[in-house]
This record gives sequence, structure tokens and C-alpha cells, in this order.
Amino acid sequence: MTIEAEKILSVMDDMDRLVKEVNSRYERNEEMDPVDSGYLIIRENLEKVLNSEGIFRIRCFRGDRFDPNIHDAVGTHELDDFERFEIELRDDTVFDIVRSGWKIGEKIRPVQVIVSC
Repeated sequence: MTIEAEKILSVMDDMDRLVKEVNSRYERNEEMDPVDSGYLIIRENLEKVLNSEGIFRIRCFRGDRFDPNIHDAVGTHELDDFERFEIELRDDTVFDIVRSGWKIGEKIRPVQVIVSC
């Protein structure tokens, strides 16, 4: 990753954290503020600009199998019975995403994840 790319991605990391908070409020059935809608649009536009420059987000979701080639485990989470049997999460899977990963050509910035155990 170039220094310039890292600087831009740090801004995207801030946007991702903000959008995560907006989404959690929305999931709690709080009304979507027009400003919150603006954050979502800005983040989407920033990602389009990054894509146009050859910088692509590494897709990662809760429950994905941990892959050391694209994931960086920054912590672990011990699954409880509810998570194992009701949500059907397994050991060595992504429990939570701390920071998005990005790919520029053959270089990657790994996804920082919490891994279930």
C-alpha cells in the first residue's frame, strides 16, 4: 500500500465506523436522520472513487471462515450456546469485523477481525 492510499483508507475507516453506528441506531428502530443518510451516500461515493483508482474492498462477513491470507486476527470471541446453536456460528470463523481490508493490485491490507473460538 502506498502512503497516499493508507491516508485515504484511514478516512474510509472513519466513515465505516460512523456507518456502523448509524446502522446500529437504525436496527434499534430509531429514525434515520437525513444527516445519517448523507453519511451513507458519502461513503458510497468515496468507495466508488477508490474503485475507480483500482482500490477494492475485501468482502468479509460474519460467519466467514478465517483465512490468514486476507484476515488479520486481532482478537478472539468465545462462542456461547446461543451463538453456536441458534445463530449457528462455528469456531475459526469471523465473529466481528474491526477494520475493512483493501486490495490494490496484488497488495492487500488485511481485514482485521475477531475470530470465534
